[in-house]
Amino acid sequence: MNPNSLSRNFMLIIAFAVGTIVANNYYVQPIIGLMARSLELLPSQVGFISTATQIGYGAGVFFLIPMGDIIDPKKLILSMITVTILGSLGLAYAPFYEIFILCALMTGIGAASVQVLIPYISGLVPEERSGKAVGTLMSGLMLGIMLSRPLSSLVSEIAHWTTIFIVSAILMSFTLLLMMLKLPSHPPQIQEESNQEESNREKLKYINILKHMATLFLNESVLQRRAFYQFCLFSSFCLFWTAAPYYLEKSAYQFNHSEIALFALAGVAGAIAAPFAGKAADAGKAKEVTLLALTLSIFSYILTLFAPEGSIIGIILMVSCALLLDAGVTLSMVTGQREVFAISPALRSRLNGVFVSFIFIGGGFGSALGAWSIENWGWVSSAIIGLSLPALALVFFLQKEFLPLYKKSTQ
Repeated sequence: MNPNSLSRNFMLIIAFAVGTIVANNYYVQPIIGLMARSLELLPSQVGFISTATQIGYGAGVFFLIPMGDIIDPKKLILSMITVTILGSLGLAYAPFYEIFILCALMTGIGAASVQVLIPYISGLVPEERSGKAVGTLMSGLMLGIMLSRPLSSLVSEIAHWTTIFIVSAILMSFTLLLMMLKLPSHPPQIQEESNQEESNREKLKYINILKHMATLFLNESVLQRRAFYQFCLFSSFCLFWTAAPYYLEKSAYQFNHSEIALFALAGVAGAIAAPFAGKAADAGKAKEVTLLALTLSIFSYILTLFAPEGSIIGIILMVSCALLLDAGVTLSMVTGQREVFAISPALRSRLNGVFVSFIFIGGGFGSALGAWSIENWGWVSSAIIGLSLPALALVFFLQKEFLPLYKKSTQ
């Protein structure tokens, strides 16, 4: 496909696909209580269904995304979307618990297709516009994440909780059709190792792809830095969205299920930061955008430390925290992916696999910290831990990005 033929409508279609696919990772989270009562299971057992989805996503990111460098990405994306459809239908109709877990794993594995789609599409546009492309797609991703929980809550209040998975299967079937019709087939460009024998140059073996991912991380300083920044920020993001709903429900705010769902919608506004981040990165402002992202994330938590619990002002400050934190995470994510993809266009899938794997690990780490801190020590401890993570990234950023420039200017 000619890069100039990637119209705005085409990019919006792909952004819609990214959002609908990634949403599958989060539909379970707000309806764990309903599922537990309906299935006569402990909440911890049902909670593992959500964990299994995340495990499946992580496995898909690490083991399947790199295949986008050696086979037609369109075939890989369509196959993974099909797996998600089957997993969603399984969650709606599974007869017993073990099947639920298997279907949750399938759903997560298939949802990892977004991390094939993003580098693939960004690779079809000219380098000077890749940041803008990533920003558009990341808007879709953040909207999918933030809208999935309210949608799941709303559908489950109107109908049986299984309905959300049927709705998901329908949305994914529509997405599959769109991708079949709109997504171009494009054999990937394979970058060969300089010392590879002539007889092995036609295709890299899968095991060598995985080994090469480790080599990339060890040798590429940009990848290391960007993975660390996003590890810290996404840890903080997941900590907030684990601890904040619990805090709003159990504290003096006394939020009910619907009010928590409305609160979750506040984070949607953060997605509008993605296109601006992409344009700024294209203009060579990656460092400035990263500094802004880290600063916003720290400041967002500081606001909540002055929130009078149970008051209108407190609610406003909590919503402000959600807005600023989501904007910060989005700004850093878009800028980071653009810089990572620029390392080597032929290795986008492998680079993205490493980058997103660290984000996934950070998300799990942050969720665990959020659950532990809010249950044992309350919101203040969660907020302090939450701001400490981007603060750590900021210290590292200043040391690696700005200190060398300062020393050079004073010499």
